[in-house]
Amino acid sequence: MEQSVPVLPLFDLHRAVIELNLHGSWRSFQVNDAPSVARALADSVEVPRWDPASSSLLVRTPVTGNTAGRTRIFSLVEFSEARPTAKVVR
Repeated sequence: MEQSVPVLPLFDLHRAVIELNLHGSWRSFQVNDAPSVARALADSVEVPRWDPASSSLLVRTPVTGNTAGRTRIFSLVEFSEARPTAKVVR
């Protein structure tokens, strides 16, 4: 079982897209609740983590009365790796 890894996500709120550099290559993911992800990332108390087993972004946020905070889990859907096949013909 793979462990979660720390990541520094690039987040585009308007397109609801998160990009993560995983093992040296950038991968793009769609999120279903972009405003919630934006709030969680803004309030994060530690580096977000990527869990490859569940394709989830784990973000720890503060909670009153709980020094450990709360881990928010956001499921991400990876964009297809399909490349264009069109060719320019002269």
